[in-house]
Parts: sequence; structure tokens; C-alpha cells
Amino acid sequence: ARRKGSHEFSGVIDLSGMLAKKGSKKLRKTKKAGKKGKKEKEGDFLINAHDGEARRMAEHLVPINDKLIALGLQSHNLNSGVVSAFKADRGGQVLVYQPDI
Repeated sequence: ARRKGSHEFSGVIDLSGMLAKKGSKKLRKTKKAGKKGKKEKEGDFLINAHDGEARRMAEHLVPINDKLIALGLQSHNLNSGVVSAFKADRGGQVLVYQPDI
């Protein structure tokens, strides 16, 4: 038997700042120069882990069509299988969206 239930979007985060890489041609150019004295390798992540301020600044460097936006989808009627095994209250998915405007 099918259970009735609802779905809702819950939570949104811009992943582009966390995933931005040094030397990427896709990043917007800024007037500020990078920190001097520290050797940067192309391909390394632009920010360090746990640096929320740098993450927010890096998000502004990524053009809109190169952004990766994650959002949660809660499914109130999904409560069996792994959801039940882990004693969670509902199931759902994490979706990643890339704009194309």
C-alpha cells in the first residue's frame, strides 16, 4: 500500500566557494593580489577548511553559470529501509543544481 505524504525543499547552500580551485580560468579576476610569501599550486583548493569568511568571499569569485547549488529535499512519506534502520524521522535527497542563464 502506498503511503500519502509530502515533500519539501529544505536548506540551500552554494558549494562553489568550497570547491573553487586555485588557478581556475573560470574565477572572476579581482584587484586584490594573493598573499605573498606562500607558494600556491594550481589545482589546490582556493580556501582552507573551516574558513567560513574565505568561503563566502570565494563564492563571489565564481560566475553564476559555474556555481554548484545544493539543496535538500525532505520526503515525509519515506520512512522505511535505511531511514528506519538508522532511526531517522524521514528520508530525502540532496540535489545539486548548476544554473544555465
